Amino acid sequence: MGLRFTILLSLISTLSFSQTNADSLYQVIKPKLIKNGQLLLALPVEHQRDSAAALFLEDLLTLVKVEEAMEFNYAPIRNLSVQRSDDEKVCILTYLIPRAGGRYTHVGILMYEDEEDEYHSVQLTDNSMNAEYRPLKPSSWHGGLYYDLIQKKVEGRAVYFLLGYRAVNPNVHEKFVDVLDLSNDRVQFGLPVFYIEEFNDRVFRQAPYRLRMQYSGRITAVLRWSDDYDGIVMDHVSPPDASQKGLYLNYGPDFSYDGLKWKDEMWHLESEINFQNDTQTPPAGQNVPTGLSPARPRTNGGR
Repeated sequence: MGLRFTILLSLISTLSFSQTNADSLYQVIKPKLIKNGQLLLALPVEHQRDSAAALFLEDLLTLVKVEEAMEFNYAPIRNLSVQRSDDEKVCILTYLIPRAGGRYTHVGILMYEDEEDEYHSVQLTDNSMNAEYRPLKPSSWHGGLYYDLIQKKVEGRAVYFLLGYRAVNPNVHEKFVDVLDLSNDRVQFGLPVFYIEEFNDRVFRQAPYRLRMQYSGRITAVLRWSDDYDGIVMDHVSPPDASQKGLYLNYGPDFSYDGLKWKDEMWHLESEINFQNDTQTPPAGQNVPTGLSPARPRTNGGR
């Protein structure tokens, strides 16, 4: 009994010491993240923003080395979007860096626990080439600012659907649904679970690995989870006339809505659904033109 008690006491002391160190690290790094997170958006010259962004990423990568980073309160760091899964095994941080000419760099960090409950952190590198039909690694991530995370099961395992915004270029913006699959000791983005033949004037020869809705950078569009619909709802965007089909810089909402319903472990597209949009989509901001629709209040949570 005495030996067991000593081992238990030692374990509690070790965990407490680890927690104290993690909290101390957070308190030291947090003010620097707040400062440089604001500067990488607001500084007028690109090389100045790049310097602030480099310091911001360096501090963020230091912070996520500790497992406790999964639960930190990121709310004071206003340029970060933070999404956590229902099973508390995934936390994803994403943000944007403004570039000259109205372009943006998308940056992400994934924190997760594997099947053995071991903690990992992975930097996500925006290097996607519009891969509709293949999975992507963290080094070829389809970058974006995530604003919601929806957990489902495929073949008995948890998969995580990510709703995101991406500034494709100054004229075309995008809302998208991507998939995070952590099975078989891998990190994979994309899964062919979209039972869709045509969407956004694209015809799919097979099930795509992710779904993208592109539209004019001058407007905003809805793509969000709806509890009332029990699925994902989105504006139906289209060109002003048939001659401009495929010119997404001219696409905009036509006042009808489409939906994605989860059935038989696939997303199925439903056209012209009945949906009352009683929320206001915020206008594009000067520094971070997200145009995000209100989502479930999960961002920036934590202790």
